[in-house]
Amino acid sequence: MGSQSKNENIKEPQPDNLGATAGEIVTQGHALQQVRTEYFTAVRVEMPRNMKLVAEKVLAEASLAGELCLYSWDVRDKGAKKHIEGLSIQSAMILARNYGNCVVDISHVIDRVDAWEIKAVFIDLEAGVSIARPFRKAKQTGNTAKMRAKDPDRAADIEFQTGISKAERNVTLHAMPIWLRDDMITAAKDGALNRVDAAIEKDGIQKVREMIADALKKFGVSIEKMEDTVDLKMADWSKHDIFMLRTNLQTLKDGMASVDTVFPGKPVDDEPKPGKEPKGKPDLQSTVAAKANGEEQKPPEDASSPEDKAAPEEEPEPTAEPEQPKATESEPQQPPPQAEPEGPANRLKELMAMKKDHLQVEALEAMQRAMDAGVIEDQFEGDGDNTPFKQDMVKEGILKDGDVTSSANNKGHLARLIARLEGLVADKKETSKQEQLPY
Repeated sequence: MGSQSKNENIKEPQPDNLGATAGEIVTQGHALQQVRTEYFTAVRVEMPRNMKLVAEKVLAEASLAGELCLYSWDVRDKGAKKHIEGLSIQSAMILARNYGNCVVDISHVIDRVDAWEIKAVFIDLEAGVSIARPFRKAKQTGNTAKMRAKDPDRAADIEFQTGISKAERNVTLHAMPIWLRDDMITAAKDGALNRVDAAIEKDGIQKVREMIADALKKFGVSIEKMEDTVDLKMADWSKHDIFMLRTNLQTLKDGMASVDTVFPGKPVDDEPKPGKEPKGKPDLQSTVAAKANGEEQKPPEDASSPEDKAAPEEEPEPTAEPEQPKATESEPQQPPPQAEPEGPANRLKELMAMKKDHLQVEALEAMQRAMDAGVIEDQFEGDGDNTPFKQDMVKEGILKDGDVTSSANNKGHLARLIARLEGLVADKKETSKQEQLPY
């Protein structure tokens, strides 16, 4: 009897619930629980992915698209040019479309006071793999500075859409094989050069030069800045120079970088600085000695004078060092100037002389070098990452924001970060040398 009464209390599941809607189930007095997850399992597909066919399609489309697949610009590092290039948002869409059986989604957007925090997800349905990448997009950049004064709402829309595109691009490229990305860059370059050749054959090289110059002028780029970028006058631009400028133009169109970043103009280091002694001027010690001996110190002749061009300057014979003048009460002896010691302080001063956008690029490259040296982990890819290393930098006060491209970080923050990374790499190399020494 006891077991029978116990069984009577057990209610069999109602068959109607199997096809009932969520509202009907709740109305019947049952509880409803929803389970959601960002992880996905593999699914069976009718057309499995063929990577050889994927590569053929991607490279063929990249060759047709040419510079539309690329972004690029040059930065100056200690007087030398460094070329920065990569695949654009159009490339990411080509990859995703031909890769197939995948989804590129924006899982959420957090609206901060000065930026949007965007989380993009790449889902490989066939493999059951999902990859998420955060991205931080500043609400105000140089790309829309003029538009903000006229139409702030439209400027905000453009900045937001640029952030979405960059977030989708980052997560898609991160999910693709690196060999496919590298081959795509090569195919796009070849296709871009072919397009320049076709344009030159049709309209002539002078017309093509004028066309790219007119297109860049619409973004506020002067002819002088274009010529400084390629280090040639417009009349001397080759097809390779035109290709580079067309890639720069696409960079501006995609919002990958600002005009000042892509076309910074003549570097400050090449211009004479006020108060700086010209090259060849005698030092203070020689000047004091000459005055004490009654000699008149003549300024050096210009190195570009006709006399110098006519005949090479002869090597002066070594002479004894000038006798140090004796100090007098009326004119105390000046101590010889000491050369500024090389070290962290001097390196920081050198970094602080750079522009902020150049420092941002240098900071990213310094992190890459540190990762290559094994000093930090490969956790800094993507502008929006807030990695443990960056968190430590924020805690120590070296950075204000974990994102080195954030406007919260000033030149001092970036310079200290670069100096810290360079110090870590130098210590690593020194330790390696000591470990290799024989005992």
